[in-house]
Amino acid sequence: MDQIARESILVAERHDIYPEIDPAEHFSQKTYQGKVAFITGASRGIGEEIALMYAKAGASFVLTARKQDTLDAVKQRILGLVPTAEVLALQTDVVVFEQVEAAVKAAIARFGRLL
Repeated sequence: MDQIARESILVAERHDIYPEIDPAEHFSQKTYQGKVAFITGASRGIGEEIALMYAKAGASFVLTARKQDTLDAVKQRILGLVPTAEVLALQTDVVVFEQVEAAVKAAIARFGRLL
């Protein structure tokens, strides 16, 4: 196993994908085609990666987070990698009920449903 030193700590460099969770089949078969996801916290980190995974698997989706500029950057990154992705980016603070309600209504208006 290769090891690299990071700040005086030895760390094993390893990137396993177990067959049970390998997304390659979902990507190649577009198994989420026709599905619409609503993703909160989508402006970075796990939310951003979840959005990219859904895009590669064929889903349409709504990106939500508190800052529109970071959402727009994520949307552009995704469209650069998956040009056919259908993405709606909405500034939404999930602790404000009215903003969540408005985002859900906008998602349904755009995609016809959330599923």
